[in-house]
Amino acid sequence: MAATMMRVPNGSRPQLARWGWLGRTELLCAVIVLCHLPLVWLQFQRVWQIDCYIHAPFLLLAIVGLMIQRWRNLELPAVCRPGWTSSMMLIVGLGLLAASVALRSPWLGTVSLVVSLLGLLLCFGSEATLRLLPVWMLLWLLLPLPFRWDQRLTLVIQDLSSKGGSALLDLWGLNHVLAGFVLELPGRDLPVEDVSAGIAPLFAAVSAAAVLAVWLQRGMLHGSLLIASSVFWGMGFSAIGFALAVYFLASGWIDVASGVPQSLFSAGSFAAMLLVLISTDRLLLFLFDWPFGRLIEEEESLEDEFEEGEALAVDVSPAPLRSIGALRSIVAFSLFWLLTLGFLAVGFWQVAAWESVGSHGRGPSLATTPSGGQANVPWGDVLTEASLPQLPGVWKMVGFHTLARAHDSDLGRFSVAWRYVGERDEAVISVDFPLDVRHQPIRAFEVRGWEVESYRVLSNSEFDQPVLEFRMRDGGGRRGYVLVHQRTEDGEAIEPSHGRRQSFIDWWESLREQVLERFGKADPSPGRVQISLSITGDLPLNAQQRTEATEAFRASVDRITELLW
Repeated sequence: MAATMMRVPNGSRPQLARWGWLGRTELLCAVIVLCHLPLVWLQFQRVWQIDCYIHAPFLLLAIVGLMIQRWRNLELPAVCRPGWTSSMMLIVGLGLLAASVALRSPWLGTVSLVVSLLGLLLCFGSEATLRLLPVWMLLWLLLPLPFRWDQRLTLVIQDLSSKGGSALLDLWGLNHVLAGFVLELPGRDLPVEDVSAGIAPLFAAVSAAAVLAVWLQRGMLHGSLLIASSVFWGMGFSAIGFALAVYFLASGWIDVASGVPQSLFSAGSFAAMLLVLISTDRLLLFLFDWPFGRLIEEEESLEDEFEEGEALAVDVSPAPLRSIGALRSIVAFSLFWLLTLGFLAVGFWQVAAWESVGSHGRGPSLATTPSGGQANVPWGDVLTEASLPQLPGVWKMVGFHTLARAHDSDLGRFSVAWRYVGERDEAVISVDFPLDVRHQPIRAFEVRGWEVESYRVLSNSEFDQPVLEFRMRDGGGRRGYVLVHQRTEDGEAIEPSHGRRQSFIDWWESLREQVLERFGKADPSPGRVQISLSITGDLPLNAQQRTEATEAFRASVDRITELLW
């Protein structure tokens, strides 16, 4: 006999046999979520240290608020009934969680939580899933991009915003020179990343637009256009914020590149950008009020009603078929209970491996001492302006600075640098630390717009220690000559990696570091200290100039090594 369809409230569906507290599926759901918290906590600690993800806690609060709001607005009471689809998602989540503990990867553990939450959401039926799915999709914005794409994208944004801001400064008549990633002002040089640190990042703009679209329950097309507009507005505000920050600093009004003024300036720029996004949303509402826009919205509304109707339809079958359905429900619930035990086992595994997982990604630990320079960096009282002598020949020292970068900077957390100028070239001797053991100096210049023309490791007859030499040029035709020497934290000389020839093991280690571990290393091994000399100018160096640069670099390396080790 054919089965008939009727609508019944979720709360009136047949209940499984009660197993006491062990049969409370809501309690089991809470246990599954709690089993992810150790790794997720580590991940959020690291993410919040990165400038482009400093908005992550606020995004998380918005997601939780939207989840609670939509849960309360469900038309029918949601009852947790595990099914085969939800069980499959939980199996995937359990596998990812086990892999994250084995690989000591908080990033992968956070992916596991997002996948497991979808599995738990499916347990509460089609209506709850349809209502809460847009909010669940926002969770992916909390995850850093793989392959360090976010870091590369940040460099692109800094490059574009600095060029746009430089154009505005030209209009305002401010005397300045933008040389790559350094802004030169009369009597002061500013790294672009320092100025950009106080500007609300593009990632925050995209996240705000996505939250706004979900909160206001905009359609798919409307929400997509709003998020796309956030990219445009984010880039525009980055350029304007960069120009304002430099103008305020050069005029002597206020330094918005550090401290409390930086936080207030960043909050103000984000608030302004949020108002512009709200205005853009109102503009899209006006545009969708046109006939074509109304047609699209009506089609989306009809699709939603159809999906809701399908979600509320329940198959009322004859008694034998209902018995089979009940048996399937019991089997699904038993599998759900076993999966919860699996999550508990992995949770205890996390606790047992907490010290290993917690130390993973903390980075190299260098003995820190107060600095008397421009930034509070380790070794600041050892490496001073007087640590290096004047370079031989026409070189003259014109500047010294210390710099503290973002925690995940590929140039190292700290830098101490001496700047020299010659007849037509500029030279910088820099000590950068701590660097990841797989740091590639050539790659660090390539992502900043330089094209490496040649490279080689100097022979023992040219340099008695391992040194990487490479020549490069940028899009504007400027030439660069770089010498790089690296040592471990303990002072042992090592050969710098050029990253041009990699074995399969090197490739796998790089993939694991970039995708799975994301903010740490497989082992808490010591990092590297890099000593480099970079010479830039309009013309390439001749053989005699390269020999003089090598001798000057040799003396600098010997002096810095003597001071540090």
